Amino acid sequence: MSSRAGAPPLFVVGTGRSGTTACYEFLCSHPDTTWLSNWSQRLPPLARLHPRGTEAGKERPGARWAFRPVEGYRVFDRTLVRDGPHLVARSPERMRALRRALDRHRVPGRRDRPPVLVSKNTRNSRAVPTLAALYPDARFVHLVRDPVATVSSLVRVAFFPTIVVEWEGAPTPVADAVARGADPVVLAARIWEEETRLAATDLAGLAPDRVLRLRYEDLVASPRAELTRVCGLAGLDPARHPGFDRRAAELVPRSDPPAPDPTRVATVWSVCGDTAVTVGYDAPA
Repeated sequence: MSSRAGAPPLFVVGTGRSGTTACYEFLCSHPDTTWLSNWSQRLPPLARLHPRGTEAGKERPGARWAFRPVEGYRVFDRTLVRDGPHLVARSPERMRALRRALDRHRVPGRRDRPPVLVSKNTRNSRAVPTLAALYPDARFVHLVRDPVATVSSLVRVAFFPTIVVEWEGAPTPVADAVARGADPVVLAARIWEEETRLAATDLAGLAPDRVLRLRYEDLVASPRAELTRVCGLAGLDPARHPGFDRRAAELVPRSDPPAPDPTRVATVWSVCGDTAVTVGYDAPA
């Protein structure tokens, strides 16, 4: 399969709590992008009605009928199934159907040029080979974050107990594994390690000009510079984004994070150390 028209799609990849949503929402707020919405994931032709360049990235989330970017699981789950650590296509026919659904978002519609399709969901890290086959010219932004900070955030979010792991021989929700005595910190660390290693390994097999690795710490320290790099990869002009500076400023943390617990640091690094070093983090002293 190859892209027949328009700029290459951009897939945002990374473990949950690594800044993928912030990056995605920024990209969705650019006037030259399109995305799976709460409506187009049900009926792809509605993509032609999407607003462009919404400064908030989402169209009034509380408004019942508003278009807003979503992760699009309804679309991808019709095609992708777990095979070992990866997500692969259920069949060539399902793969072609996925391509048709996504391409509905890439047509000009009421505009004079096709927009850049941007996609993000928490499973993209396991689907890089499939997405690269779907669009051989696709670009990928890989968000990585210090594993200790990621784990500390992941164990606090409401969806963490519902994440399914497959290390016990069968798909098991984190809540069930914890109920049987598993340490939630170790489970979160294993999620970070496997997804980060898998994405990094798969992306290393693509041409370097198709991939940008972006550290969360750099994104929040220098958001304007890092978002400019992301726009460059996607073929987007930052000057065409009317809220670029405001959106970049929103990524700067309002306070310093608390110092991590030394026991948690040791636990996380015992699981994630080799991969963390590979993606640019130094082992704790």
